[in-house]
Amino acid sequence: MSTRYQTINTTLRTAINGLAVTAKGVTVPKYYQGDVKPAAGPFLYTWLLTPEPVAHELGYQAREWISGVYQIDVYTPADATWACQDLVIVDQLSTFFYRGKRLGDIRIKGMTKGMTATDGGYWKTVCNISFDVLCVAG
Repeated sequence: MSTRYQTINTTLRTAINGLAVTAKGVTVPKYYQGDVKPAAGPFLYTWLLTPEPVAHELGYQAREWISGVYQIDVYTPADATWACQDLVIVDQLSTFFYRGKRLGDIRIKGMTKGMTATDGGYWKTVCNISFDVLCVAG
């Protein structure tokens, strides 16, 4: 099967859509690269980031590695009632996207939590899910 960027993106979106993320009794909605961000409440915003593929073999229909990061930005309202709720959400994500998990042809290499910063009226915590997939070139 030739797995390319759209298939990778669809597989990762399907996985995150199947995950019910909650904080403070609220189901956290998910938005994707290109979507308009909501006006209020917590939410997740995802991005697919990939570098150039790396050749695994030579020749026509050769295999190559595509590695990358599925970035999930965790947004929680920047007020005292939501303090540390980003960690509750990050824990749910890290439990789901564990090292070695397979999502079709995609292998999860691990998840890292980045720093938290303010972004408008939100706290934004960046999570990076590293993955790779071996696919047919051409």
